[in-house]
Amino acid sequence: MTTDFTVRAAKPKEAITIIKDWSIVQKWNPGFLDAIIIQKLYPNGILVGELDGKIISCIIAVPFGDLGYFGVYIVDSEYRGKGYGITTWNQALSNLKDCNIALDAVLDKVELYKKSGFVVPDFLNKRYQGKFDTTDIYKLNESIVPLSKISNEEIAEYERSVNGFYRPEIWEEWKNYEGGNSFAYIQDSKLVGFGQIRPGVDSYKIGPIYAKDSEVAQEITINLIHSIPKDSLVQLDVCSKNAKAMKLAEEFLKFEFVFELQRMWQRDPPKTDYDQYFASLSIEFA
Repeated sequence: MTTDFTVRAAKPKEAITIIKDWSIVQKWNPGFLDAIIIQKLYPNGILVGELDGKIISCIIAVPFGDLGYFGVYIVDSEYRGKGYGITTWNQALSNLKDCNIALDAVLDKVELYKKSGFVVPDFLNKRYQGKFDTTDIYKLNESIVPLSKISNEEIAEYERSVNGFYRPEIWEEWKNYEGGNSFAYIQDSKLVGFGQIRPGVDSYKIGPIYAKDSEVAQEITINLIHSIPKDSLVQLDVCSKNAKAMKLAEEFLKFEFVFELQRMWQRDPPKTDYDQYFASLSIEFA
C-alpha cells in the first residue's frame, strides 16, 4: 500500500455514483435515492478510499445512537489484497467505536467477519423477488393510511420495539421518498404496522415491513404493490426468524429466492421482536 492512499467522507456526487454503480456490479439493487438520503443525514456515513485521485474502496458506516451498521463494503478488484480495504475498514470501525455494529455478510465471508470481531450471528436476510397482481384482491381498507400521517417519533418508537434501532431522523425522508409510497396500518387508533416501497436500480424494493401479525403485513404488502405500475418487478429482504414472513414471500407472493445474507453483530443484538419483523429496511443501512 502506498502513502498516497487516504480514507475520507464521500462527497454527494461520489456517494451516488458509488452506491449505484458499485452496488449494481454486486447485484445488490439499492434504492434509487438511498445514497442521497444517507449522505444528507449522515455526511460522514459513506467513506471512500482514494488513491492518487481515484476512488478504489468504499463503506457505509452509520451510527444510530449506541448501535451502528456497516454496508456496501467494496474494494475495486484491481486493488484487493494490498491493504487498502483493511485501512478503509479500520477507519469505519474508528468512526463507530462507541457502537455495537451490525452488518449483513455474504455467506462465504462470514468467517472473515468473525475474525474481525463480528462474532454474534443473528437472522438471515433472505432476498426474494417477483411480480404480483393485486387487481383481484385489492380493496379499500380504512385501516391503511399514508405513513406521512404518522409522526416520525411514533414511527421510530415502533421500529425500536421491533429491532432495537432508534432513528427518527430517517423517517421524514423515507415517508417522502420520490417515486415511492409508504403506508401505516392503524387499529383502535394505534399504529400496528407500516411499510414502504421505492424504486431501485433494477426493480422496486419493499422495506421495511413491520407488523403485529401476518394479516396486517399482508394487507400492507398488497397496498404497497398496488401503488406501483402493474407488472413491476419487486424485491424484499425477509427476516428468516419470522416464519410468517417467509410464508408471505414464498406462498402468498410466490416470489423467487435470490440470495441470503447473514446479519452479524459485534456484541449481543438489541432486543428484537422477530414476530413483527417481516422485511428489512435496507441492506445498505439496516
